[in-house]
Amino acid sequence: MCEVIISNHAYERLKERNSWSKKAVDRMAGKIYETGITARDVKGYLKDWFLKKQLEAPSNTIHILYGDVAYVFQKSTRDKAPILITAYPAPTKNAIERVRNGARRSDRTRAPLNSRKWCS
Repeated sequence: MCEVIISNHAYERLKERNSWSKKAVDRMAGKIYETGITARDVKGYLKDWFLKKQLEAPSNTIHILYGDVAYVFQKSTRDKAPILITAYPAPTKNAIERVRNGARRSDRTRAPLNSRKWCS
């Protein structure tokens, strides 16, 4: 398995977002780098989002999708292992459609509490 250097920020994010211990991050980082999905392998609704994220990021980074999380690595050089920088959740199809339609949480229509009938 590939050796990966893990930043302190990545440890914090993976503990926060995946509830992983430091030992779990150490174990999974190489597996994610080797077996994760890159932008060229993604299809469907995630492709546009994934390509946009890669264009927004510095050119020396690579985004890898593993499960429902996108991991950001700094590309390796000849004599250095790749660095896991951060991780963030990949959006669901519904979340992407809401953003495309310009909807926000405050825009959703909902009946006022006093108009709801809880008992007949």
